[in-house]
Amino acid sequence: MHIIRKTFGEMDNNCYILFDRDGGEAYIIDPGYEAKKIEAVIRKHRLCVQGILATHHHYDHTDACEQLRKDLGTCVFMSGKDAKHYKGTVDRLLSEGDVLKIGEEVLRVIETPGHTDGGLSFLCDTSKCIFTGDTLFSTDTGYAIFETGSPDDMERSVKKISTLLSDDYVVWPGHEENATMAFIRRHNRDFMEYVQGIHPAHTKMDPESIRKSQ
Repeated sequence: MHIIRKTFGEMDNNCYILFDRDGGEAYIIDPGYEAKKIEAVIRKHRLCVQGILATHHHYDHTDACEQLRKDLGTCVFMSGKDAKHYKGTVDRLLSEGDVLKIGEEVLRVIETPGHTDGGLSFLCDTSKCIFTGDTLFSTDTGYAIFETGSPDDMERSVKKISTLLSDDYVVWPGHEENATMAFIRRHNRDFMEYVQGIHPAHTKMDPESIRKSQ
């Protein structure tokens, strides 16, 4: 499976385009910005987009969804809980255990709430990679104190990811660089704390103070 990462916006959001071959099927994950630039990649590789996958509803991951949906004639996929907060059209609701295919690759839908109560990750066992949105980054984890976020949910989601993935899996996050689980287990303090049942210090921060600093 081919993975193209494009980083856009003031928060350096990662948008991913997954496909098995030029001219083949594709999925777009978390297009928050720059619909036209994403469409240019689709045209370059002559891809047939099967859907747009949103790890969660926040604008920096979804603002280009509606335009891409219309321009490419495709569908938006999201969890039911997060779809309630999304202002565009959601064509299919995803939940734990759903599967999507790109050629021979299978994308498994994994529910990973914490940053939002409907957060999703997309796990590809053949390619040994996972797309985690704002659940797990290379060096930390997403905030769990906004809106429907929950540190308890984030702890459960991080533990789930840790159980599912061996060290050779690669995490492709919503922000920051990709990293192996081996790297994360050695260097990601938030991850290590959650696995031990400890909630990182930022789970006790005032959400408004974080918004003002961004």
